[in-house]
Amino acid sequence: MHKYNEHIKINNSTIHKVNGFPNDIWGWGTEDLVLENRTNYYNITTKQEHPEYLLQFNDVYDRVYSRDYMNTYNKHANLFPRLSNEQKLQEIMKTGLNNILNIQS
Repeated sequence: MHKYNEHIKINNSTIHKVNGFPNDIWGWGTEDLVLENRTNYYNITTKQEHPEYLLQFNDVYDRVYSRDYMNTYNKHANLFPRLSNEQKLQEIMKTGLNNILNIQS
């Protein structure tokens, strides 16, 4: 189980440091894994808190397991951990806030 499978709050500076979320995610759930991979890469310390009222929100059954979802999930769950640090950084910088910010500039 991944550590970001609940609601999270994150500082603006942290989300910019990790380049936000990639723009290639389809379906539910993979964004948690991507954020975990990115914070791990940058050695950002996290803590888990599970307020009782959040336990009522379980979206597992709302997820659609399409081919696009499974390909994206596999990329971030199985392939990312095997990459070298240089490849991980390339993957992080390939898509995310930097793409959006470049469009708005």
